[in-house]
Amino acid sequence: MIDEPYVLAGFVVGSRWVPPAQPWTEGLPTEVVTASDCLAELLPFGDDPLAAPWHLSLDDAIDTARKAPGTHVLAVSVPAADADVVAETIQEWIGDHPHPVLVNLARRAVPPEVPVLGFEVLGFDAGRFHSWLCYGLRNEGTAALTEMADAKRVADLADHERGTPYGTPEDVTWFPVRIGRCR
Repeated sequence: MIDEPYVLAGFVVGSRWVPPAQPWTEGLPTEVVTASDCLAELLPFGDDPLAAPWHLSLDDAIDTARKAPGTHVLAVSVPAADADVVAETIQEWIGDHPHPVLVNLARRAVPPEVPVLGFEVLGFDAGRFHSWLCYGLRNEGTAALTEMADAKRVADLADHERGTPYGTPEDVTWFPVRIGRCR
């Protein structure tokens, strides 16, 4: 099977999320890799609150990571077929603000060749990216998504159930991403 093409969304710097011992985190691993600042402590580049915690370039992300020992640098990419939809969703909230993700998607930036850690489902609203785990969405009880097909299935389900008593808030648009470890 040929891998589908991806477009770089951007980079985040931080540490793994350690789920609290609560009923909604039951069955999750002791540490979770995520690109969502709702769960993990992610470090910004610069002072732009709309851009935080996203970094435009790998050099910017590595520079931030050097200042915070014990952090990792993650490359976040979207399937090329979804890049325009992701950009439109972000622009609905923040307009043409030069958000690092918007800049990279517009450039059709190529993701770095780094080990892929897995896949995640992110939701965007009000200028922030949320993890699928924030809303209790699960893939058969785990945080780990090892295939893009699973991430797409979870994103489709989350979008289908938006605004219902069993779903996520109406304003959140969900999409699958690939997570790679740069450092």
